[in-house]
Amino acid sequence: MNPRKECWGAHLKPMALPPMPASPLVSVLIANYNYARFLGQALDSVLGQTYKNFEIVVCDDGSTDGSRDVLGIYGQKFRQLQVVLQENKGQSEAMLAAYKASRGEIICFLDSDDIFLPCKLESMVEAFANTPGAGLAVHRLSATDESLQTVRSIPALVGLVSGWKAPELSLKSPYMFSGMPPTSGLSLRRGIADRILPHLQGRKTFADSVIQVSAPIITLIVAIERPLSLYRVHGANSYSLRKFTDADIERMSRVDAELWCAWRSFVMTIAPALPADFPLPPEKGLYVMDYACARIRRDPNSKTVYRDVVSGPWFDALPRPHQWFWRSAVFLPDWLFEKSFNFVYGMGRAKQVISRVILWLRGHRETK
Repeated sequence: MNPRKECWGAHLKPMALPPMPASPLVSVLIANYNYARFLGQALDSVLGQTYKNFEIVVCDDGSTDGSRDVLGIYGQKFRQLQVVLQENKGQSEAMLAAYKASRGEIICFLDSDDIFLPCKLESMVEAFANTPGAGLAVHRLSATDESLQTVRSIPALVGLVSGWKAPELSLKSPYMFSGMPPTSGLSLRRGIADRILPHLQGRKTFADSVIQVSAPIITLIVAIERPLSLYRVHGANSYSLRKFTDADIERMSRVDAELWCAWRSFVMTIAPALPADFPLPPEKGLYVMDYACARIRRDPNSKTVYRDVVSGPWFDALPRPHQWFWRSAVFLPDWLFEKSFNFVYGMGRAKQVISRVILWLRGHRETK
């Protein structure tokens, strides 16, 4: 079933936003955990922005490395920096804590191992000023290695999502539009953040996913097609994985479960704006990673799990190539299932080559 045949989102209208001040305060939110080796560069990239009316709010999520020493040094030098300390609760809770301490009209998110290019904040202010109804701004990122050498563009294969997208949504499950960048490519107006970020409460990981699936339901999206951040790919982040272990797949299943809960909590707040016969989403979803976990455990009930998953609402919301993979998965021998999974969800050499070619073609076209 096509998830867009029953488009309950067509009943919604974009949330009205107040006029933006001429020179709005921009809050840069950073959730940090044990990234002392990168944190200084992330902070320097904000402090060196061309737009000067900003604050930085860092929530350190119980780091055990030298992160708090780094924050102490920067906090003594720069009045724009505010530090929130908490015990380890996870990235989502840390991002929410940083948001609660912030004051800005525009909220920019920065992973503590990433870097903003110098015109990032200025570009966000201009984008929101030129598109007054937009509450979410997105832009491309340049993926780099640890030494900040560019290796590919993010997203690599598609254009960025933009415009009013709710009419395309079934609202039966979280839907991730193609062309949605990760954390350091996302910015919100405060009115939209007020509606979405409270649903990070009690979650641990991937705060960006909650924003990515929730914001298009209530606001227009403005897209900037040029890179404005550097996304550092290294062994400690998920974007660098080429081969997934059993533990990785089980973690992905837990992330799906958390995302469902956060998304459902958000949808329940907009349900009054929908027709009375809108089918409220169940408390627990069905996720393809549930089948993957059953498969790697050699669970004898894995085929039953598979049937439930492919007939569930979240399956219909997957990108088409992923649907093709999962429809064939049950017929694949274990060794081929593993290799196919790593290709579809990982960043192997073939994908890297394709991404680099597209990055070169895009740069070549822009120089003409």
